[in-house]
Amino acid sequence: MNLKTRLLLVILSFVVSAAFAQDKDESAVLEKLTRNYAKAYDKVNTTKDKASVLKFLDPKLTSVILRTSIRDKMSYLRSDYDGFDKYLDQIIATPGMKINYAITKITESYSKGKTGYVSYNVDYENIRDGEIWVKGQETVTLVFRKVKDSWLIVHYTVVVFEDEKFKGPCLCELFASTANFVAKTTIPQGKGYSTENLTFSFTVMDNKQVILLNQKPYLWEANGNVWEVDKDNKPIRGLGLASERPEAVYIIVKDIYKEPCASFKVKF
Repeated sequence: MNLKTRLLLVILSFVVSAAFAQDKDESAVLEKLTRNYAKAYDKVNTTKDKASVLKFLDPKLTSVILRTSIRDKMSYLRSDYDGFDKYLDQIIATPGMKINYAITKITESYSKGKTGYVSYNVDYENIRDGEIWVKGQETVTLVFRKVKDSWLIVHYTVVVFEDEKFKGPCLCELFASTANFVAKTTIPQGKGYSTENLTFSFTVMDNKQVILLNQKPYLWEANGNVWEVDKDNKPIRGLGLASERPEAVYIIVKDIYKEPCASFKVKF
C-alpha cells in the first residue's frame, strides 16, 4: 500500500469518525431539547406561557395520539400545530387544572443530517383543584428537523395508557318499577369502573312528598325543589329542581356521586 493510498484511508477514516461523532453530539442536543420541552409543558399551568412550549414546535407540526382507557377502549386522534395550540389554551384557561408530566426514561435517540428523533417514557397525572383525576403512562416519539440552525419538532406520536382514574364521566341508568326507581350508576374507581345500584321509593310524610333512599329521606316540594334534610326532616341544602320523578332521582344521584363524576350521561 503506497503512501497516497494510506493517506486517503486516514482521511476517510477521520471523516467517517467525525460524522458519527457529529450524530452522537446532535442526539445529545435533541435529548436536552426534549427534556426542556417536557419541563416547559409540565409548568405551563403555572407560567401561563404557552410560547415557552410552542417554541419547540415547527408550525407545520403533525401528530398522532393513541389512547387506551382503563376500560380498555382505544381512541385515535390526529392533530397539528393549531390543535396543540388550542389544547394549551384549554389547559391554561381551566381553573385549578394541573398536568404533572415527568420523563422517566429516554429509551432511544438518533440523528442523521437534518433529521433526528427521541423516544421516551412518561408518567403523567391530570389534577383538578388539588385532586388527581387520572394517572397513566405515555410512550412518546418526537421527530426533529433542523431548520437553519435550530432543531424543531415536526411530528410526535404518543401512545397513552390510563392506569388509574379517580374522576371522570359517569353513566346513570334509571329503571322504574311499580313503586320504586333503581338508579344503576357506573363510576370511575381507580383501576377500573364500578357499578352501583341505588333503590329510591316515594312516600308522604307530614303531608310532604318524600323520596327515600335506604331510609334516608329527601324532601321534594310541590314547586319542584329537591332538598337534603336534617334528622328532623327540615330542609338544609337545595339539590335542584325537578318536575318528574326520574328527574328528582337523577338530581339526588348526581349529588351522591359528585366527587368521582366530572360529568353525567343519563338514560331514563
